Amino acid sequence: MLNSDVPDISVMRLPKDDPKNQEGRDVYYMVSTTMELSPGAPIMKSYDLVNWRIVTYVYDRISMSDASSLRNGASSYGEGEWAPSIRYHNGRFYVLFNTNNLGGAFIYFTDDIEHGTWTKVTLGRGFHDPSLYFDDNDDPWIISGVNEYKLDKSDLKTVVETHENIISAEQFKDALGEVPHGFEGSQVFKIGDYYYTPTIYWGKDGRTVMLLRTTDLLDGTKYEARKYALSGFAQGSLVEVANPDGKGTHWEGFFFRDTYPTGRIPGLIPAVWGDDGWPVFGDDNHVTAGDVYDKPIALPDELERLVRLQGVVNSDDFDNDAPHQSYQDQDWWTLEEAPEAGSSEVIVNGEVNGQSGWEGREQAKISLGYTTNHSAPNSLQVTDRTATGAGPSQSVKGKVIAGGTYQLSAWVLYKEGPDNKTFNFTIRDKNKAYVMASANARKGEWTQISGTYTLPEQFDADSAEVFFETPWTATPDATNDLMNFFVDDISMKGDSTKEYAVPEEYKPNGSNLDMVWEWAHNPDNRYWSLTDRDGWLRLTNGHTVSKTAKYMKGTHGDLTYFETARNMLSQRTFGGNMSIETKMDVSGMKDGDTAGIATYTRSFSYAAVRQENGKRTLGVVKRIYDNGKKDAEGNIIDDTIDRDKVESFVEGTTVELGDHTEVWLKSDNVLDESSGKLTIRYLYSLDGRTWNELGGQQGPFGYDWSLSHFKGYRIGLFNYAKAVTGGYVDFDYYSLSDVLSADGKAVSTDRLQAAIAEAKSLRHDEYPAEDWAELQTLLKKAETALVSNPSTQNEVDAPQRALSVQLAQLAVDREKSTNPSPDPTPDPGDGDQGKDDAGKDDGKDDGKDDQDGDQQPSHRLPSTGTAVLGLSGAVVALAVAGVGLTVWRKRHA
Repeated sequence: MLNSDVPDISVMRLPKDDPKNQEGRDVYYMVSTTMELSPGAPIMKSYDLVNWRIVTYVYDRISMSDASSLRNGASSYGEGEWAPSIRYHNGRFYVLFNTNNLGGAFIYFTDDIEHGTWTKVTLGRGFHDPSLYFDDNDDPWIISGVNEYKLDKSDLKTVVETHENIISAEQFKDALGEVPHGFEGSQVFKIGDYYYTPTIYWGKDGRTVMLLRTTDLLDGTKYEARKYALSGFAQGSLVEVANPDGKGTHWEGFFFRDTYPTGRIPGLIPAVWGDDGWPVFGDDNHVTAGDVYDKPIALPDELERLVRLQGVVNSDDFDNDAPHQSYQDQDWWTLEEAPEAGSSEVIVNGEVNGQSGWEGREQAKISLGYTTNHSAPNSLQVTDRTATGAGPSQSVKGKVIAGGTYQLSAWVLYKEGPDNKTFNFTIRDKNKAYVMASANARKGEWTQISGTYTLPEQFDADSAEVFFETPWTATPDATNDLMNFFVDDISMKGDSTKEYAVPEEYKPNGSNLDMVWEWAHNPDNRYWSLTDRDGWLRLTNGHTVSKTAKYMKGTHGDLTYFETARNMLSQRTFGGNMSIETKMDVSGMKDGDTAGIATYTRSFSYAAVRQENGKRTLGVVKRIYDNGKKDAEGNIIDDTIDRDKVESFVEGTTVELGDHTEVWLKSDNVLDESSGKLTIRYLYSLDGRTWNELGGQQGPFGYDWSLSHFKGYRIGLFNYAKAVTGGYVDFDYYSLSDVLSADGKAVSTDRLQAAIAEAKSLRHDEYPAEDWAELQTLLKKAETALVSNPSTQNEVDAPQRALSVQLAQLAVDREKSTNPSPDPTPDPGDGDQGKDDAGKDDGKDDGKDDQDGDQQPSHRLPSTGTAVLGLSGAVVALAVAGVGLTVWRKRHA
């Protein structure tokens, strides 16, 4: 389903009789992993578990840290939010997820999942792939692999019970025919008298779905296990579905499948529960290509027509007509203040006026040396050392930058031990320690440690800590290595190149994007706009790209210029043929700027305009990541790159633009899920009528499995500066189609004409005035597209799609008003409907914070991508590996 990247899914049901449900039928909500993207943790909604749309996000940005914001050479690719769990309990909605680089897990909750504000709880520790569960006493639990943790329900933060290693892999050897390894993605559901936990493990057949069940979550001896061969589907939820006869419910499986290059695509896996209390998924616990199953939930015809037009991918004409969302108003950040001009001191309380800012490391005891000091008032006295690394330490996370240069000074004294001893002024991140400066001190004399040090490019500034130590030895001697010592007058001054976060980065700027859009990292809201030029997206270069930045995980390989572009706006791809058309105005570019449209993960390609020496050139870049240089055993030994070479234009793809300032670009992508490869052809036009191919086919692009991005390919609109800030580029629209230029098909307007004819057949007195006005706006755009002699299918599909969505919405509204019933009118959606297509459419936190943002409802259902697949109303198959794969349950007598 969705045919797009929606990984690590968690699904919940809001029954039609729940007081929070005013829609007259069951409603389902789903959340997914988005890692570094902003906004993140999308909440998707469905009535039938098949067609989904995004209705809100849990957060606007996950943190204001350098890593989340592509600031000071840091990045968060492949990190951020992972494996969320969504739950509903006692009228409140909860989302729990872990982060790999932001201090652990978070719980967010709200009383109104679609329009309300969220409260954030910082747990302060990590839980791998956590699942949230509430027991019969309303106590919250976190399930993480084979571990379970009870939280204090008064704060949702304090762990009051810890139960680890409740079960062992070996105890399931007989049941599974092998010893499972891994236990990832565990989610707990209570069904009858049993607790069921779908999880995955790595066995002889690779990644395998295992279902655990028990009558007592804390008694490991009561657990049973079954394994399932689900054709690659793994990790996800069980989901409760009402029986067709309205009597009772049953449970089905909802899992994702690695389907690259598109990404991890979810599937609803049918289940029949046997008398033994175990589900049988698919046919005899196998899901195979070509099976066909009925939808589990039937919808009225009008509603069916409408929801099939929804999805998670949209066209957009950047008219700024999407509603403002409450998550945009989240303002719970405590930002580090920039130092006064001329001051760049990193250390707090370096003069040792008390112990503030300092603590003992590795169990060392620190106190004040009142009478022994290098200068008044005190020094830090270090005693009770049991390791060479034991000494005074101070967190400097977020105060230093990778690649930054620092002037160091401190004074050290020891009174007992050898005549001479080396002392180190050291810094470390979560990965490694680095000695910045050393001095050979003489017993009984104050000795200065001083020097200049440049932090490595791969340094993780968000986990930085400085401390004083003696050199490491495997067998430290109490007299010669673990002596007491004093430290005083400590200083670490930077080179004043650090960029500090400011509130204007996250404050709303009056521009509201459709919710299918996410930024590659936190955007800087000062430098993008839908209001600077009506009907256009403006991307202004407020920052220059990094020439030294590296990935913050894995091999710490070099980032390209493109990957450090601060404000890159992105959407998911969809599998199969995907064509994107956009129009750019490049008159505002400056020398060193590059702007265009990309299809990207760590491997990427883009068509872009580049300005150098006052001249603009259009060209194509192709970067295929090769997992670095390896030794004979396959270990990566060098992951550095020549950035300028990597992003040089491919030979034979360049066009000198001369005086042209408007460029039309078309990116035709083939995401072949049978081979796992992506190929791209680019076309351009200088008049919007005549199209020329820009070089030949680019690719094939695969998936590198380095976990550096760890997402399916995405489409990005970008503008970056290598030299100076201030240049800007305007994008007029983003129009999608599943028809490629290489297909050689003539532009078809049949569906556009049919939609126009239907719209003209309606009577205005049968519809609300606001809805009718919206219809007339979209009708006018559709008629304009029809008479403009469109040159691509994109120019037809986008307005046709938008008009079709509005017609479907009006039909649902009319049916409800003339024949009131429990069938819901979907609450308004979130998207711009001006231009859409036939198939895809249109820092730091303080723990627990409440947000009081606007609670405006969305305005329209977005017209998006699933219908491009040509799905039938009653039976739907998921395209995986080039064939139809069934995703829901057959009707059984």
